[in-house]
Amino acid sequence: MINIGAGTFHHRYWTNLDVSSDHYDAMRKHEHVEYNIMTDKALPFEDESVALAYTSHTIEHVKDNFIQDMFVEVYRTLEPGGMFRITCPDADLFYHAMKLDNFERFFCRRKTWFEKHGFDKEKVDGLDYLKMAFATAMTSGPIYLGNDQQKWNEIKSEFLRLEKEAFLDFLTSQVDFSINRIGAHINWWTHKKAESFLRRAGFNDIRYSSYGGSLAAPMCDINHFDNTHPDESLYVEAYK
Repeated sequence: MINIGAGTFHHRYWTNLDVSSDHYDAMRKHEHVEYNIMTDKALPFEDESVALAYTSHTIEHVKDNFIQDMFVEVYRTLEPGGMFRITCPDADLFYHAMKLDNFERFFCRRKTWFEKHGFDKEKVDGLDYLKMAFATAMTSGPIYLGNDQQKWNEIKSEFLRLEKEAFLDFLTSQVDFSINRIGAHINWWTHKKAESFLRRAGFNDIRYSSYGGSLAAPMCDINHFDNTHPDESLYVEAYK
């Protein structure tokens, strides 16, 4: 049983895979198998040798092509009947909250973050929440403090002009991976996008899941699984 991008996760029956970095090593207290999604093309396991695979709030930190390769590797290493569970920020939720201007209801946690760092919450636009969730590296704080009015106007214009997926692609095209900001989000995922990547990796049996709703008993333990911002997350499970 493996956890890819495990961070501070620890369970005696699970093997953690992660990349070493100053950001995460300072928080990590347990051993992990070194695995960098962007450079290590193969998972360090034999074919059909893994019963369960889990990744939580990792795929939003990595660009599409590397995630596709990782999904292919998970499929290769899973045994017949094995399961792969994915959780990450739900781009559908954020996008439709933007459309409805309904961040007051859903995103009090980020509003608190803005207040803690001295930002006037009345000046925070819904695009700031989208930027925080899917293009964190764009600026160090809300977009309106980035002092780039031209970029702000461009993003606003594209939000009004483009369909959801095209806009999210545009937004995340503004950022790329940086080891100095390894915790920054640089990608977006919806159930539909995750499913399409899983199918290309070889999975045919895919289910939209819910918080604590795994069909694998070990991953129903919410003391260890699905405990990163469940109010903002999507859950997908694929079976081999």
